[in-house]
Amino acid sequence: MNKEVDRLESIKFAFENWRKTRKKQGKVPDYLWKQVRSLTNNYSRTTLGVSHDALSL
Repeated sequence: MNKEVDRLESIKFAFENWRKTRKKQGKVPDYLWKQVRSLTNNYSRTTLGVSHDALSL
């Protein structure tokens, strides 16, 4: 696997873990959004499943 695919899978796992362990519904933490933003040079927002507004923090 290439390095970017590994990063994408790692971030996907981080989101899954956050969803399983959060105590209540709420906003996605900034540290997760920061990880997603780091992928925008290699993946489109559509591929990542996020809106422009979500990435403009």
